[in-house]
Amino acid sequence: MCDGLDFWTMIRTRRSIRRFSDREVPDDVLKQIVEAATWAPSSHNKQTWEFIVTRDKEKLAALSERRFSRFLKACPAAIIVLAPEHRSPRAQFLFTQNAAAATENLLLAARALGLATCWIGDFDDKQVHDLFQVPPDYRTMAVVAVGYPQTEEDFRDPFGRRPLEEVLHWEKF
Repeated sequence: MCDGLDFWTMIRTRRSIRRFSDREVPDDVLKQIVEAATWAPSSHNKQTWEFIVTRDKEKLAALSERRFSRFLKACPAAIIVLAPEHRSPRAQFLFTQNAAAATENLLLAARALGLATCWIGDFDDKQVHDLFQVPPDYRTMAVVAVGYPQTEEDFRDPFGRRPLEEVLHWEKF
């Protein structure tokens, strides 16, 4: 699955990218990305996730109407991550974690394959349900823009990271 990036390079160069080339993402590549998502850990191995891939320009344009999703209209594809709604707050918490883990796997797999992604939290759940005929007992957890970057420079690290010494605690905070 990997295009030659080692694990640490992949982790360190994954970025939220909002500028994509016009190049279409092949079905087999999108399938590999979603397959990677399905290998994420999940509570009790319940695998409480579903994925919808879309390339439909009208649907992407509709999703882009929200403030922080505007770039979706120029994106070649998006993957919607869904989780079942549950009455139990504990189960819903776990389903949310499962979907987050799957989404991270999806992002890393895309990077390994040379694709750019952006994890989008600015969406209207009802709109997603209407556009994609999602059953009422599912919640939208994420919309992920997927495409080839306009340039490899987009993967540079413009901000760095907080030093490990600031965020790592041993035995207590």
